Amino acid sequence: MRYESSVTSLSWIPSEAISGMATRVPFDVGVAHYDDPPPEMVEDLELLRKQDRFRFANELRAWIEVDDGVIVTIRPRNGVATPMSALPPISKSTEKRSAAIEERAVKR
Repeated sequence: MRYESSVTSLSWIPSEAISGMATRVPFDVGVAHYDDPPPEMVEDLELLRKQDRFRFANELRAWIEVDDGVIVTIRPRNGVATPMSALPPISKSTEKRSAAIEERAVKR
């Protein structure tokens, strides 16, 4: 049986988080901007990115295959997005770890 899960975290700057004259200047003159609070449920991360609604996001996804109570396959997949550009998922090192985990699971 396959089990899948994911979690997304967003970084954003509300106006009340910036205090002090020196740190507020870039925001007050329009060089930087505050962010509206993100939605409670992220339905479309790409749309939020295009709307410049966050500073960066971490999207962690993984699935496992379980056979008779033993994890036989695992596939983690992590990604980072910024408003400026969507970066590809980080997968090289996780693929190597996944292969090692699969090899150990098969030997059991």
